[in-house]
Amino acid sequence: MTRTALVFLFVLLTAAFAGGAASGQASEGGSAGLAVPARHTADQDGDSKIVLTELLRVIQFFNSSGFHCQAGTEDGYNPGPGDTSCGVHASDYAPQDWQVSLSELLRLIQFFNSTGYFVCEGAVPASEDGYCAGQRKNVVFLLLDALRADRVGGTRNGMEVSPLMASFAEGGARFMQAISPSSWTRPSMVALFTGYHADQFRGGAGTPHADRYIIPDSYQTMVEWLVGRGYDAWAVQTNGNCVGEFGFTQGYAPGHWEFLEGAIAANVTDAALAHVSQWSEPFFLYLHYFDPHGPYAPPAAYQDIFGAQPELTPSDRDHLSPANYGAYLTETYLAWVNHTAPPSPLSPNGVEAMQYRYDSEVRYLDVELMRLIGQIQTRYPNTVFVITADHGEALMERGIYGHGHTLFEEQLRVPLIVQGPGVYPVEVEHPVETLGLLPALAYLLNLPPEPDWKGRNWFTDSGQAPIFSHASMDYASVDNEVDSVSQGSLRYIEQNIAAGPQLYDLATDPGELNNLAASQPGVVAAMQALLAEHKASLTP
Repeated sequence: MTRTALVFLFVLLTAAFAGGAASGQASEGGSAGLAVPARHTADQDGDSKIVLTELLRVIQFFNSSGFHCQAGTEDGYNPGPGDTSCGVHASDYAPQDWQVSLSELLRLIQFFNSTGYFVCEGAVPASEDGYCAGQRKNVVFLLLDALRADRVGGTRNGMEVSPLMASFAEGGARFMQAISPSSWTRPSMVALFTGYHADQFRGGAGTPHADRYIIPDSYQTMVEWLVGRGYDAWAVQTNGNCVGEFGFTQGYAPGHWEFLEGAIAANVTDAALAHVSQWSEPFFLYLHYFDPHGPYAPPAAYQDIFGAQPELTPSDRDHLSPANYGAYLTETYLAWVNHTAPPSPLSPNGVEAMQYRYDSEVRYLDVELMRLIGQIQTRYPNTVFVITADHGEALMERGIYGHGHTLFEEQLRVPLIVQGPGVYPVEVEHPVETLGLLPALAYLLNLPPEPDWKGRNWFTDSGQAPIFSHASMDYASVDNEVDSVSQGSLRYIEQNIAAGPQLYDLATDPGELNNLAASQPGVVAAMQALLAEHKASLTP
């Protein structure tokens, strides 16, 4: 049997293992010291794939006594010994001796048998030649504004609130105790987009609220990081807290960022899918869905999706009217701040109706979300989806609704789902911080994380480290400042409008109703020390 025939036998045999090679998992060995170009030398047309003619060219080098530099050829080389003054071929890496060994040829056959290859800078263990077999994964980041964690898998009147999302989560990694960096949009999203804590962007003493939580040009955003590694970035944004004046458009090419303020979910899905044929792999898509953010006004088809709504008093109907959302929000907030009863509280049926309408919006979002995901998965199966929220939502648990007021569980815990190639089904029960978005993406994409990112990779985080959250908001002429430390089942909260420190054990008190601060002074002192150390680590 000739050596060429032997090589083709290897091609046939290794084809059976192409699925493993295409997964993007790195092989054993090390690429330290190798200069790895973005395009493999064998990839003559630069399409990130190795086709048969390109493989045959390297087989020529394998069958010869080596190869040498030769200007004017299809790849700048020719078989046989000769000039070695040019850069060595990417297939010659272990060692770089101007010959292609059998193991080096088999590595290229992996790329041939797979859907392609890519530079995998952060592969663990290190890739032997600096490349990974397969294609770079696309990323779709779905931010669901004000979605509480308990609505994924929750029920209303015996019916699932978000059955499609819950089913989708079963196919991937679901983090059951994901904690947001803040309880309102801008600080939370600044943190997710930069990998730094929210209070890093609060500004110094006396910084006006309008000038807080803005991404300076000197900070690299998630989009800029991915674009710098070859990603085609697109976005549809609906929340005015995440626009260009606050630094959120950095990195997008012209026409790739669209703002549809307050748009309903169907419009967001339609706007994204209108460009589906224009996305160039690998791509990054960020969609910010505004549902189920107030004023809790689901489309007509969803208003009775869980059966008849509760009977309302005239006062309830007035307060729950979308037109009065902001006014009643202010009324309840000021009553809560001043520790007084609201002038016209909702009846029990009114509270139930508010939660019903919120859940109806979640159900509507559920359908639109899966419409989007289904079409993307069909067209781009090599896509990882990350689903989370910027914050949760209070629904009258403490006599208030909305968000940004506190760092209690209802405003801080959010859903977190990751699904796609290379992500195995698992439910993670220990707490993680959504601030770990960027390290988690680096892990999933075989990219090196930036050393200054503060969040912890969800897939390697043990859940033991403290998680810091922060909110500062000037609402209804009230300067509301609140910080928290979550560690294990404990949460410590300091808030300027509350009397003294607050300590809760969510394992025994999930509603955070029993303040343990007075009975646990040692724990309070330890939490205060953690918070002080955290604040001291922030740079101006």
